[in-house]
Amino acid sequence: MALKKYLERYAECETQRFTDFPYRFDHILVIPCHDEPVEAIFDLFQLPETNGATLVILVINQPDSPTKDSRDQQLWDALQSRYTGEWATQSGIVLYSLPDSNNSLLVVDRFSAGRQIPNEQGVGLARKIGSDIACKLIYDKKIANHWIHSTDADVRLPPDYFQPPSSHAGIAALIYPFQHHCPDKTLQLAIDLYEFRLRYYVAALQWAGSGYGFQTIGSLICIDADSYAKVRGFPKRAGAEDFYLLNKLAKVGKVHSLESPVVQVEARISKRVPFGTGPALESIQALDLPLEDYRFYHPKSFIDLASWHRLIEPLWHARKHYQQVGLYQTLESLLDTTTQHDCVNTEAKPPVSGQLERLYKTLNALKLETFLDHGFSHCSNQSTFKKQFHDWFDGFKTLRFIHLSRDHYFPDIRLQEITDNYARWFEEVSKDPAQSGFNLAQAAYLQQWFPRQTDF
Repeated sequence: MALKKYLERYAECETQRFTDFPYRFDHILVIPCHDEPVEAIFDLFQLPETNGATLVILVINQPDSPTKDSRDQQLWDALQSRYTGEWATQSGIVLYSLPDSNNSLLVVDRFSAGRQIPNEQGVGLARKIGSDIACKLIYDKKIANHWIHSTDADVRLPPDYFQPPSSHAGIAALIYPFQHHCPDKTLQLAIDLYEFRLRYYVAALQWAGSGYGFQTIGSLICIDADSYAKVRGFPKRAGAEDFYLLNKLAKVGKVHSLESPVVQVEARISKRVPFGTGPALESIQALDLPLEDYRFYHPKSFIDLASWHRLIEPLWHARKHYQQVGLYQTLESLLDTTTQHDCVNTEAKPPVSGQLERLYKTLNALKLETFLDHGFSHCSNQSTFKKQFHDWFDGFKTLRFIHLSRDHYFPDIRLQEITDNYARWFEEVSKDPAQSGFNLAQAAYLQQWFPRQTDF
């Protein structure tokens, strides 16, 4: 069993403290926490109502690199003074009962001297500690279901948050829809641009036929415990741990994007992590003219990506031809016999000759031939080949494809250039129901800021 093997070989040492844990719960929620406002954390413990009891695992963590004083000790002390401890270990783990509910709070100390997290492992290790404890409790049947909810301290959870689909065969992870909120109106344009960029990228990937077209935001994830164990848990990284976990989960099951309920994510400037909302908002705020200076991936990069995905099945049937004439001529013949997406207007359609050169050079940089040589010799049928291709051309390689296209062929462009020149394509991209509010109307809403940009 994947869960048993994972706990024995790969789980963090904190899981060993739960051999005599006497409590049972219906749901489990993991939250990493570092230098958060104390009162905001207490607000988060006002959990959505459920038919059962919820256990919140709060991993208070701090990097071991020299840093300014944080609010972590203040939070720890406030928890001790407000809540009643019911269970504890000698290694900085305390269980509190949350008043006026059946819920409880399990707090893990990874901030105090001797327990701090290596700087380079950051929030990834914090998430892994909490999720590994969740796996241990699920394996020991202390939790009623196999879903590990993962979020952050800057969210508002919707009322029906703990209601995953009743049928989840083959689903490795669920992604909740999101919306940013912020009381600071001077950040509104930056928030809108950043959120639009997130939705644009995912929707364009879905349109292009990628199996990795989903949001990769740590505060929106709900993970099947067995799938989590199969991919050996959260990567120990100081950033992008959510991206890499979901990238692995998509190879063992389906990553399903929910249409509801919506998680509200607080938008705020922050430097605690190298990626994500905080650094993005800071960089946008630093621009003199955000609508003019903030750029988006070029639609033609996704049009090339879509053409590449359309070649995968024909490529299997052309494997003997590939072995005879090589990659360039094989791509040339396949492009000649496949049509471009008919939803792309005439001006946007790339000439086959130019697209051939771009695809060949980009795929060469990604070492496609190495994959094909192995895949064609080891796969006995098309189904196996497609699975191996999906695992090889994953979310990371897809992002590299787009970045290579950007760096060598199609530089990032303004939002207005997209809507002016690729309106028909944009309409196609925005049809996915999970991308509510992402369409030409939303783009027009952003452009209404243009006359007021000098206010920022």
